[in-house]
Amino acid sequence: MTLVCNCSYAETVTIHKVILLTKRAEPANHIMLAQTTTDKIGAYFDNFIIDDAKYIQDVIEKSIPSDLKNKSQTDIEAYMQSTVLPKFNAQMGPLMKSKFGLGMAKLYHVDRIPAIVINDKYVYYGDNVSKAIKLISKRETK
Repeated sequence: MTLVCNCSYAETVTIHKVILLTKRAEPANHIMLAQTTTDKIGAYFDNFIIDDAKYIQDVIEKSIPSDLKNKSQTDIEAYMQSTVLPKFNAQMGPLMKSKFGLGMAKLYHVDRIPAIVINDKYVYYGDNVSKAIKLISKRETK
């Protein structure tokens, strides 16, 4: 367990925002528990699966037939328009959210996953949102 805080004064922390940065391998029950925990205290919660974009791209790329490269440019463009583009469009929400999560990880200097960002200020490494909230809400920094 690691808590990172760049604070220069004493404060009592009220939790109003919790962001969970995870990978696809994170068990769904951890994410549901995090949501339940934040609901109980009335805090905003969101989960960003930072490796989702790579996964989605890989799945779509693997679905492209290998013999497509032997087709005419017109056939390739038609296939891309009729098959690949709709797949990407259908996954645009998760793709964008994953990329946004990667940006958040960089913004908060997160160096390992899973991580919990609380109030855009505190970074807790691990996936136990309840523990992170208890630790941070009781914390008085100096």
